[in-house]
Amino acid sequence: MPVIEISLWAGRTREQKKRIAKAITDAFVTEGVPADAVHVIFRDVDKGDWCIAGKPCDE
Repeated sequence: MPVIEISLWAGRTREQKKRIAKAITDAFVTEGVPADAVHVIFRDVDKGDWCIAGKPCDE
């Protein structure tokens, strides 16, 4: 069973996440994986907790 974990900045709507999860699931189904075996986990991260080049992304 594939488990796909997606970390992204907080703020996406439930509908946006549903569309992303469906697109990912559909890609696996195309490769022969049953849809009910595909797990997609979203991890919302505040911009202040995400740093690039040593700087928080909310700065």
